[in-house]
Amino acid sequence: MEPMLVSIDPRWAAGLLLSMTRVGAFVVASPLIRPFPAVGRLAFTVAMGAALVIPVDAADSLSQLLGSAMVNAALGLALGWLTGAIFQLFSVAGGIVDFGSGLSVSQVFDPSTGGSAAVFGRWFPMSAMALFVVSGGMPVLLGGLHRSIRAIPLDGSLAVDADLLDFAILQVSQLMLIGVEIALPLAATLLVAEVLLGMASRLVPQFNVFLLGLPAKIYITLSVMTVLILRFPSITANVIDFIDAALDDVLRGFIT
Repeated sequence: MEPMLVSIDPRWAAGLLLSMTRVGAFVVASPLIRPFPAVGRLAFTVAMGAALVIPVDAADSLSQLLGSAMVNAALGLALGWLTGAIFQLFSVAGGIVDFGSGLSVSQVFDPSTGGSAAVFGRWFPMSAMALFVVSGGMPVLLGGLHRSIRAIPLDGSLAVDADLLDFAILQVSQLMLIGVEIALPLAATLLVAEVLLGMASRLVPQFNVFLLGLPAKIYITLSVMTVLILRFPSITANVIDFIDAALDDVLRGFIT
């Protein structure tokens, strides 16, 4: 019995390698996919790489194949980081709330970001990402990856436009401002509470502000938190629109 031979088209194999490289770099840089388990990230990379594969002629030369792989890796990293950096504003807002409420002492390692975060510093980004998924944000990411294949082929070349650098600098500079705006109602309430506790400690020296201040601030934080929670769906909807526009901005920033 003769063995069954399976022929593999080198052009399709090279296309699959390059598409998985682009998707894999996107997964590594995107904070939306990074919290997934390793098996989930691998499955996402393989599935999306197979869905976006197109035959390329890069297999004719090893140096050309490696060069195309580096181009796809750079593009995937840029797409993943620039579209996911907007979620850092929720970490900023959560950090402000933790600092004002006194919960910043409970910082532990956060595997989703690779750093340390306290209660709301972890809860805010996780809630925003969950709302992003259930609000239809994942099709936006998948559509952006598909548009990237049409805009910049797997065997294409890149040149960074100055507008892309300006976009990255502007986005990073706005993260702190937007994060402060999200946490501003609660931060202002906690500031008023701090002033009142300070006045109480001066007027009534027997008042143990250190013993009663922390529970009071935690109670105020949990009470005012409902206002912030009600704002999260609208903020997440704006984030989805921002990411959709950011994908186009990133692709226009690379000149083929």
